[in-house]
Amino acid sequence: MSLDDIRREIDQLDDQIVALLARRQQLVIRAARDKSSPAAAAAPERRAEMMRRVLAQASTSGVDAEVVTEAYTAMIDAFIEQERRASAETSSVSGASAGRRQRVSSGSPYEPTIGFSRALRAGNRVLVSGTGPVWSDGSCPDDAGAQARRCFEIIGDALAKAGAGWSDVLRTRIFITDPAAADQVSAVHGELFGEVRPAATMVIVAGLLDPRWKVEIETEAEVSR
Repeated sequence: MSLDDIRREIDQLDDQIVALLARRQQLVIRAARDKSSPAAAAAPERRAEMMRRVLAQASTSGVDAEVVTEAYTAMIDAFIEQERRASAETSSVSGASAGRRQRVSSGSPYEPTIGFSRALRAGNRVLVSGTGPVWSDGSCPDDAGAQARRCFEIIGDALAKAGAGWSDVLRTRIFITDPAAADQVSAVHGELFGEVRPAATMVIVAGLLDPRWKVEIETEAEVSR
């Protein structure tokens, strides 16, 4: 194996780690939403429990325990803080009211680094950020229709967390990189909104954040209940 091959494999492993962290955050948020789940352990006990589990796995995998401890100490602290924030944000969902902002996360690792929320509820208004076709394993199919469907899956989850649904959507904005994708993307939009008929805009753009993306979508909703 050449040095370039080794570096490429390391880059691929880094990508997989980011995808796994994103999936972990999604599961943390989902668990926080489950009112029947037991309360999380206090931070010191939780930290010790996680480190014991990681070190046990390291011993069976032949990884140096000192390296694992150094690498995971900061990561475990971040996990615990992530769980705390998810629990705090979820507890405010039912109490959202006029004048209060409720942030919704999709688990994207870019949300804290860029500084945005997947969705924001202010009173009865729910704004969903521009959403690309992101899969937890880092893959992205070339099909524009599949990409649009994935965007709406993420948007639908964000709306639900904010207490809204498809029938509450007032506006959609769709950005596509190729006019040829318009029919496929429109068909997916029509499946969801054929009866709702929100205001909608489709714009052709030169490019999106990920060069594989052919579509990005944002929505606005208003909850009447």
